[in-house]
Order: sequence, then C-alpha cells, then structure tokens
Amino acid sequence: MSLGEAGKKLLNDLKSSDILPYNFNTVNALQIENELLRREMEDLKLHAEGNEITTELSINYIVLRNLILRNERIFHGYLFHRYVNIGNSILNNECKYLNSHQSNHKKEAKNNFLRNLCDDEKTYLNIYQNAYKKYKSEFWFIDFDTTEPPLELFICIFTNEDCGVIMCGNDMVELKKHKLYHLRKKYIQHLIESRKIKIIK
Repeated sequence: MSLGEAGKKLLNDLKSSDILPYNFNTVNALQIENELLRREMEDLKLHAEGNEITTELSINYIVLRNLILRNERIFHGYLFHRYVNIGNSILNNECKYLNSHQSNHKKEAKNNFLRNLCDDEKTYLNIYQNAYKKYKSEFWFIDFDTTEPPLELFICIFTNEDCGVIMCGNDMVELKKHKLYHLRKKYIQHLIESRKIKIIK
C-alpha cells in the first residue's frame, strides 16, 4: 500500500451511514505506516544530533509528524463513526433482532450485523444495550420507541378511581374518582399505562 492509501480507504468507509465490516487489513496497514513514519522521525533526530539543523531537515520532520497526526485523526474518526452508528442502531430500535427468541430471519440479520463488528465493538454493543435497557426500565411509563411528537398535547380523561395529586407544571391537581379532567398528556402518561383513567375521545 502506498503512503496515505490506507487513510483514504478508511475515509471512504466514513461516507457510509451503515456499519460496514471492520476493516482489519486497512487499519493494520495504517498502524504499520505510522510505525514506519515514526522510525523515519527517529532517524532524522539521530542525524540532527551534533549536526546543523537545516531547513530541509526541519521541513522533513514536520511533514512526517503531520502525516502521523493525520493518520491518527483518521483512525480515531473511523472508530468514533462506527461506535456512534452502533449506539444509534440501538436508540433507533434497529437492534431488536439482537434479543433472544428470534425467527430464522432475525437470526440471520443478527449474524450479519455481528459479523461486521470487531470484538471490542461487540463488547461495547452489549454494554450499551444493557445500560439502555436498565435506563428504560426505570422509566417504564415512557414510550422510548415513539419518535413522532404526540398529535394531542391536551386530552380529556375520566378517572376510574382516585388517582391522588399530580403536578401539572407549577400547579397541583387532585384527580378524584369518576371525574372528567382536561390535562396535558405528558403529566398523566403513567396513569394511562396503569389504566386508572380512561381517555375520552
């Protein structure tokens, strides 16, 4: 691989919105390239010891250093792009097929997805999924899978039983049994889930 070619290949992978197979060969080529550049820098340092530091020597050193920094930025950007896509696939609910109890189609999709990840990314995926699952369980009354805004901010409800006092912004409202109320949906979402109230169309 010629100088800079590995970096260009990884940059091309960054153009995809999908998680492509982890490019082991190109990543290794980039690491090898950086190691060779560092050796050349060390050679320049040795040459400069006891000798006059010429303009040409200084420019060569700076060029080598900038090439190394460029490769490192590309590599870190490559990893960041992949980790962001893995996280987004979970947040966008695209990793349902990674759960247990799967159909053959979902198992195939899972295998294809995991095949594109390296071992570190699989570990990250599991940690992210477990953390997100735990977070969602603490807010069971919120529908995290809904990405569209509610059409009705205010709804009319009928209380099937006494529901106690709820906070509506800066106000407190006591919900008594067999009464009608007109409230913001977000303040009573937990009551809707518990079926203590009925939405009046």
